[in-house]
Formats: sequence, structure tokens, C-alpha cells
Amino acid sequence: MLALSGVTLHMATGRSTTVLAAQLAVDHAKCHLTERAEHGLQPDTARERLATRYGFHTDVPPGTPDGRLELVGARRCLTGEGTNAHILYRFHGQPVSLYMLPEGGRREQSVEVLGDRTYVWSRHNGTYVLVADAGVVGLPELAQYMQQATR
Repeated sequence: MLALSGVTLHMATGRSTTVLAAQLAVDHAKCHLTERAEHGLQPDTARERLATRYGFHTDVPPGTPDGRLELVGARRCLTGEGTNAHILYRFHGQPVSLYMLPEGGRREQSVEVLGDRTYVWSRHNGTYVLVADAGVVGLPELAQYMQQATR
């Protein structure tokens, strides 16, 4: 029964951006509550950690010089899609997550679920998903910044 549930979840996630968004919204909340913020974390350090510890080779967009966007963590997380890179940020003091799923092909889309807004796009044979509280001011501009930084 457990194996069947896992297969069903994987298939549903692969077909539905809303299901994927809901899974990542839950993971986003959990990780930002349980992970200690690493203030001053540099993109090169996060990129190297993701590659050496977890085997992910992905872009890690830097924070902004004005401090509005701060890189505070890099780890891996498990969803119905499998193991994913999870990059943690603070934007205007609010938690923001950028996920990289190893398989691409999802169309660009924005979904609101569980009070969070997700932005989905594919690049370099991978799918990126930005997750933040739907009420965060400047979120569409942040999504554009992240999309440009992962080109």
C-alpha cells in the first residue's frame, strides 16, 4: 500500500503543477522553521555544497547588494518528484525558497496554493520553483530576477 501511494504521488506530481506547488509550499515552511539561517553565505559556497554533498550542479543566484535578498541556506529536500536542491533566502525579511528539480520540461507558470505563490520555469534540463508567501511585496520582480539569474 505504501509503495502504491508513493507511485501515485510521483505520477500526480509529474502531471500537476498545483500538486508540486503544494508539496514545495509545505517543505518551504518546514525548512525555514527548522534550518538555522547562515547569514553571509556566499553563492559559490552554496553551489559547492550542493554539488559535493548532494550531486546537484545548479546556479545559486546571489543576494542583492542592498540586502533586500539574502542567501541563508542550501540543502536537499525530498518531494514526489524525488530529491531536489533547496536554496533558502530571506527577501525583505520574509522566507523565500528556490528549488531545482533535476528534470525539466515544465512550462512557465505561477500557482497560488496554501497561502504561498509559486513560480515555475525550466532551464538547462531542470525545473526551478520559487516559493514565498503570496503577500510578499515585490514577489513578481523577485521571480524575474531569479529567472534571469538561472539562465
